[in-house]
Amino acid sequence: PWPREIFGALVEYLKRGNAQIIVFDMIFAEPDVMNPASDAAFARSLEGETPVLFSLVFRETDGESMAPSYEALMQGEILKDRFSLSVFNESPVSFGEYSSVTLPYLSILASASGVGSINYVADPDGPSRGVYPLFLYNGAYYPSLSLASALAACGYRPEDVEITLDNDRTLHAGGLEIPLLPDGRMSIKWHGPYGTYQYYRIGDIIESMLALSRDETPRIDPQTFSGKIVVVGTTAVSLFDLRAMPFSPVYPGVELNATAIDNIINNDFIRHTS
Repeated sequence: PWPREIFGALVEYLKRGNAQIIVFDMIFAEPDVMNPASDAAFARSLEGETPVLFSLVFRETDGESMAPSYEALMQGEILKDRFSLSVFNESPVSFGEYSSVTLPYLSILASASGVGSINYVADPDGPSRGVYPLFLYNGAYYPSLSLASALAACGYRPEDVEITLDNDRTLHAGGLEIPLLPDGRMSIKWHGPYGTYQYYRIGDIIESMLALSRDETPRIDPQTFSGKIVVVGTTAVSLFDLRAMPFSPVYPGVELNATAIDNIINNDFIRHTS
C-alpha cells in the first residue's frame, strides 16, 4: 500500500488542477501507527474548499460485540452529527438496518467533507445491476458513496439536504431525483465495459508531481482534472475490488461508482414501469 502522505500529495495535486470534488473509493480503516506523520500529512491535505469524500462499509454482526474504544465512540458521534441525512419515507420501500460499520480512521473522518457506503449487492445470477442510495444504521440514514458524491458535486452538504421518498418510489434529494426499484435500489444505466471512463495511473501522477517540482513538463497536467469529479480507487486483482456486471464478470468497483454518480447527476436512469 502507498504511504498516506502519497494520497495527501495526490489530493494537493488534484486541488492544484481545480478538481470539482475528490472521492476515495477505498477504506482507510486504520491509522498508520508506524508513521503518524504520514497520516497527519494526509489529514492536512483535506483542508480547504475542495470537497474530499471517503468510503465506509455497513455490516451485519452476530452475537455480542466488544465495548467500543474511545476512538470508536468519537467516530460514531462524528458520523451521526455530520453525515446522517434527514429522510422522510412515504414510499412502500423499507431499508434493513445494519448493526455495524467500518469507518475511516478518526483524523480522516473528522476532516472529510462527506462519507458514503460502498456496500456491493449482486443479483441472484451474479452481476450487479443496481445500488442502494440509502442505508439505515443505528437509527439514522446515510448515503451511498455515489449519492454523497453527486450531492457534493451539486454543492450540497449532508446537513443541508432533506430527502423524501414518494409513494411512486422516487427519491428526491435537493434538485436530484432517483427512481427506485421495489427493493430500494436504483438501477445502474451502464455506459459500456471497463475503461468507459478515463483512468490515470497514480504512478504517472507522482511522476508529474516530481516533474513540476523540478520545473519540468508533467506527464499529466493538473489542469486535466479541472472541473472534474475524480474518483480514486483500485483496479488490481490482488486488491479485491473487482465486481461482476452485465458487460463483464470482472469490473472495477471504482468504475461502478463512477457510473452511478454519472447516472444521478445527469438524471440518466433505467426507469421501470412497475
